[in-house]
Amino acid sequence: MRIEHLKFLYEELKSDGIIFSFSGPLSQMILEGIGETMRKKMKMDSTALNTIQRVFSVFIEQSQNIMNYSAEIVASEGEGKGEIRAGVLALGFQDKQYYVCCGNYIALERAEPLARDLTMIRELKPEGLRNMYRERRRSDPPADSLGAGLGLLEIARRSTDPIVFDVQPLDEKLAFFAVKAVI
Repeated sequence: MRIEHLKFLYEELKSDGIIFSFSGPLSQMILEGIGETMRKKMKMDSTALNTIQRVFSVFIEQSQNIMNYSAEIVASEGEGKGEIRAGVLALGFQDKQYYVCCGNYIALERAEPLARDLTMIRELKPEGLRNMYRERRRSDPPADSLGAGLGLLEIARRSTDPIVFDVQPLDEKLAFFAVKAVI
């Protein structure tokens, strides 16, 4: 990045109400530090405990989506060999509401099923979300899921507005997936 662009980036983030943003490889240790900072900031702003918990829950779910499903992998060499996945996260406050956004590259074959699932989830009323959540908890996780397949439902359940998402195909292998939840 050219240094003279940093002020522009800062002003763009401020104009969107961004309190915190992160871009790059995301690990559990980084996530813990970010989470603690977010909680302290919201407490300093006298945010209700219920709201802090909802924002934090959505933030964790979105972070886990990056850490588990991002197609952008940073391989580690040396001790502690493994991989870290990368993406972008943002926490903002606008129109008297918090919002959490995340984005990352995904395999193109995941794009259409993901968009279909999110469209269905977005259209459900709170009771429908609760019922689907209970149903999925009782069933086996989806084959391509690294968890119980509940993350996006959890995000939708904690959001005060329907979740917003975008899936942009980039080439024959990749798409960029972004999701925004308002709390």
